[in-house]
Amino acid sequence: MVWAGICYRGKTPLTFVEGWVNSKKYQEVLKGQKKAIKKLWRKGETWHFQQDNARLHTTEESIKFIRRNLTQNIHPHPAQSPDLNPIELVWARMKRLVQLSRPRNKRELRASVERAWKEIKLEFIRNCIRGLKGRMQKIIEKMEKCYVERFFFIF
Repeated sequence: MVWAGICYRGKTPLTFVEGWVNSKKYQEVLKGQKKAIKKLWRKGETWHFQQDNARLHTTEESIKFIRRNLTQNIHPHPAQSPDLNPIELVWARMKRLVQLSRPRNKRELRASVERAWKEIKLEFIRNCIRGLKGRMQKIIEKMEKCYVERFFFIF
C-alpha cells in the first residue's frame, strides 16, 4: 500500500506500507508523516483533515490520534465518493503514469510509483482541489433532478 497526502500548498512524501493495513499501522503512517503534514500549514492556522471512510480511518483510535497529533478539524467525508476527494484524481494520474512504465517486478513498481509522484506538479493538485466545488455542484444538481423527476406528489 502507498500513502500520501495533498493540500493546496503541496504534498507529503510517499509512505510505502508492507502487509495488511489496520488502524494501528495507519496511525504509524500518520506519525511518520506528522512533520511533513504540519510543514504544509502555517503555525496557528486552522486547517481541516479529510480522509475517506475506510474503516481504518474512522476507528475511535485513529480519530483520537488525528485529533491529538494533527488537528481537531476532521472533515467528514461520505463513503464511496471519489468524486468528492481530490486525491483520487491524483491517484488516477499516478496509476496511468505507472502503467505507462510497465514495471515487471516489485522493485520496478516502487521506482515507478516514486517517479510518478515526483511528476505530480503542484498546479495539477491545485486544479484537482479547485474543481471540487464544480463537481459538488453537479452532484447536487443531479440529485435535485432525480428527486423532482422520480417522486409522485399528492396534494
